[in-house]
Amino acid sequence: METKTVKSSSTSLTTYHLVRGMDLNHHGTLFAGKAALLFVESGFIVSSLALNTKEIVCLRIHGMLFKRPIQSGDTIGLTSQIIYSGRTSVGVYVRVFVQPSKEHVVDGFLTFVKADETTHKSVPHGISIEVDDEESAILQKKYLQDK
Repeated sequence: METKTVKSSSTSLTTYHLVRGMDLNHHGTLFAGKAALLFVESGFIVSSLALNTKEIVCLRIHGMLFKRPIQSGDTIGLTSQIIYSGRTSVGVYVRVFVQPSKEHVVDGFLTFVKADETTHKSVPHGISIEVDDEESAILQKKYLQDK
């Protein structure tokens, strides 16, 4: 398989979600389980688009840190970017912010692995991430320290 080099900045993608009553915990703020679902979903979308496959699985959620509660009625944006590539895995940074202020409320990292459709074993994905800005380089270093 030939490896394709992709600039990390070109993998950045933002998705949005309106926080509603069904997303809340008993404190009336965004339930952490729902936040994790949205977090992983956002990372999955950017990974599947970059790798051009749906045959990926989330191996690990690491460092998902809440900076403050998210309220009902908030619109949140989740910006995901691939900041690392191994032979079979990719590392994704996700930053969650509240609209319209762009206040940063959650961030962290995910690891996705490309899996063979039949055997479910990890297989090479064929991309190499080239870190092309200072912020991505800092995030990649942080990801590798926590990996």
